[in-house]
Amino acid sequence: MKFTPRDRETGHRLTLTIKNQYIPRGKAWRKVITDTKTGRRFLVSGASCELPNCYCDAVATELPKKHCTCYEAGIAGCACG
Repeated sequence: MKFTPRDRETGHRLTLTIKNQYIPRGKAWRKVITDTKTGRRFLVSGASCELPNCYCDAVATELPKKHCTCYEAGIAGCACG
């Protein structure tokens, strides 16, 4: 399944191939997604499409190669890796 969230840093669309996963729409959400083609992991969350109270878009931040659980938990500035 193709998934195209925006890169949180650049704003450009990423094209990820993911296993069929439930991707919520219309509400706030957050999960770790793995691109099955590259093995790269991303922390992805629902995002506004610029309409009030709409979360039909998504933004992604690539996780470090050395997995950091602080990153998933949203702890900024951790020293894990």
